[in-house]
Amino acid sequence: MWSNLSKLMVVVSLTIFILALQSCASTAVQPAASDASSAFDSSTQVSLTESTPSVETPACTEETVFPIITDVQPSPAQPGSEITITGTGRYVQDSCGGINESARSFQLYLDDEPVGDLSCYVNHCESKISLASSIESKSHCLSTQPGVCEFQFQVDSVTATPTTTFTSDNWQEYSSKFTSHVGTIQYNLRFPQGWYVYPGSTQSEPGLEGQTYIQDFMRIGNIGGDTSDYQIAGTVRLEIYALPCAGTPEGCDPPGLSILAPYSSGVKQIETLGGWTIWIVFLYKKDYRLSLQGYMIGTPEQNADLIKVLDKILSTVVIE
Repeated sequence: MWSNLSKLMVVVSLTIFILALQSCASTAVQPAASDASSAFDSSTQVSLTESTPSVETPACTEETVFPIITDVQPSPAQPGSEITITGTGRYVQDSCGGINESARSFQLYLDDEPVGDLSCYVNHCESKISLASSIESKSHCLSTQPGVCEFQFQVDSVTATPTTTFTSDNWQEYSSKFTSHVGTIQYNLRFPQGWYVYPGSTQSEPGLEGQTYIQDFMRIGNIGGDTSDYQIAGTVRLEIYALPCAGTPEGCDPPGLSILAPYSSGVKQIETLGGWTIWIVFLYKKDYRLSLQGYMIGTPEQNADLIKVLDKILSTVVIE
């Protein structure tokens, strides 16, 4: 039989043993918790010391906005003539909102074939091109991009006004004079009924030319003698002026002179320039060179009848 004292000793021993076990368990768990805490602190420290990634700004992309052709003059155009092309728009914009309207040129296409450049600045574009004399009489396309018909314009062949008679008996008469340091000359000529005369200066001095104009169309407005801005095909503008021949490059007795007008010798030629036919005559008499120049749109073949009229006018010129 266990005595009460023995029972008490067993209970005390068990209690001490259990407390010892609990103490060991607490000591074994504590380092793991410490290690976890240390690991947490270390990871936290690493994450805090990592550099913040940089954010790159995307580059602005550019897009060209092509011009819009808005007009062609004259209209309709003639084969072999010069036309003026105007447009609007034209700029470079980027995806960041910027717009560049500086000067720029664009390839110009006529019926999908390159024919020149369209020059643009800010919001205005303009170009001049000469049409081929062989271009067909029909609607044609202009564009600043290949494969696109952006603007259509009409080309029409016009035959010069036919002259049924070349008699000058019923023509109007005009006379004038020129004065300079070498003296004065008087000239007179005849021209067809219905034509217009716009007298110029009678003072002959290089650099101060003020041509007399005789033409078969009326001047528009009061803009002076130069009517080339609105002259149309099938018409002619004759300019007349005189200079002392000693001051001209060829002098008073150039080679190749022939009798072109009553009692007057000179030289005659026909040139083509920028879609124009230019009929040029120089007459030399009394220390002067009298210049007569006829301007017509188109080729000499298209203006054959008008050239005959100019030749007939020349045959009536008398210099005194």
